[in-house]
Amino acid sequence: MPTTKKILFGILISLTGIFNLLACTPEPSTTANEITDQWAVKLVAGTVPETVAKEYDANLLGSIGSLKDTWLLLRPGFNLPDNQDPLRKDNRVIWLERQITHPMQKRPTDLDNSYIK
Repeated sequence: MPTTKKILFGILISLTGIFNLLACTPEPSTTANEITDQWAVKLVAGTVPETVAKEYDANLLGSIGSLKDTWLLLRPGFNLPDNQDPLRKDNRVIWLERQITHPMQKRPTDLDNSYIK
């Protein structure tokens, strides 16, 4: 028959495991398509992105992948509608788009895989 110390130790180990499981589980996204403070901006070739970012009180986060002359800007607290954005009217800007989060979803496991040979 186990002693009281062994029982308490077993309970402690179980609670530690449950705590670790809860602490490591990411919280699911509660809302879909949240608007962020990040903007993708395509600039005219030869434009210095640091200058544009400074003029519009933005932080230049860097280029976007291998897209030429396309940059990611962080504009915290900017809340004007897209059509009133002064950056949109700048002649050095070809296009810009506010970034939106998309919740990640696993693919369904009940797909028909009969076409795979």
